[in-house]
Amino acid sequence: MYTMIEPVGILIKNKLLERKIVLRRFGEHMGLSERNLQFFFKKNDITLKQILRASEFLNEDLTQYYIPLKWKGKMNVEQMGDGVQYKIMVEIAGDGEALENLPELLKHFRAEAKKYGLLVGQ
Repeated sequence: MYTMIEPVGILIKNKLLERKIVLRRFGEHMGLSERNLQFFFKKNDITLKQILRASEFLNEDLTQYYIPLKWKGKMNVEQMGDGVQYKIMVEIAGDGEALENLPELLKHFRAEAKKYGLLVGQ
């Protein structure tokens, strides 16, 4: 689980208040009782599934606040049925001669990634 860049509960509650949305409606969408909703708003962290569900309700991508700063612009998060899929961009640099070896490197990279249940270049 990642920690939000700013407290998630405060961020979401402020967005709801700005839009004059009844908090109880949001709680119903999230499957939270009024009591649990108050705890939710006090949380500093949240599951990615909850972020996606809140994003759906607000019609706004809140994953941008979930992804650590060092991954900004390099990682996308997508809802895939009941699961979540992360897509990470990897930067490889080198001179022309070194980049000639890129196909072989990618071949090894794919093989290693597969051992960990990861896909490369799909």
